[in-house]
Amino acid sequence: MVYNAIYIIRSSFQDFLIGITINPTFRFASCGAEIFCPFGTPASYNSLIKKNNMPVTTLQKVVFALLMSFMMVFGMESYNHIIAANVISLNMFAIPFFELCWLMTIVIALETLFAGRLARALAFRFVSRENNRPITIILAIQFSTVLLMCPMMSLVATLIFKDGLSGNLLSIWLKTIAVNFPIALLWQILVAGPVVRFAVNKITN
Repeated sequence: MVYNAIYIIRSSFQDFLIGITINPTFRFASCGAEIFCPFGTPASYNSLIKKNNMPVTTLQKVVFALLMSFMMVFGMESYNHIIAANVISLNMFAIPFFELCWLMTIVIALETLFAGRLARALAFRFVSRENNRPITIILAIQFSTVLLMCPMMSLVATLIFKDGLSGNLLSIWLKTIAVNFPIALLWQILVAGPVVRFAVNKITN
């Protein structure tokens, strides 16, 4: 029985890895938006993708990644400034340019190296590439991406901004995740995602 259980777990993990590494049907930009479906996808499906303002060209992909990382960093930094100061004022939205740039770099690097593929593999456990509408796929990937990116960026914030190395790393990190995750998810789905897709469509067309 123990051997069977180990075999089932190993097989499931292997299937999960295959889902991460072999995915020729879709490509994605930063923070979980579907951007391309090059291999034999029906014309009607391609039409739906374009209607949802999802980037297709290389220029659109680059602009999308930069704008999305900017929106997420700006939104979450402003939110955390408000939480820390316990007051809402215009000063809370004044993010130093250098801080904004290096945080954007970290977001793009983490999404590209880790969260992107893992989020796609996780999302496609629950939605179908063929049977679900593009907006459903986008929402699934956005949720999965935030689910992975929020703990990673919360760890970055804990280490850099919250003195996480003082000995309370785990507790501070978990608290930071709990505070950030709901807002990050809502910001991504309701504001950053729609605004960036619309902006990319207007800028590059």
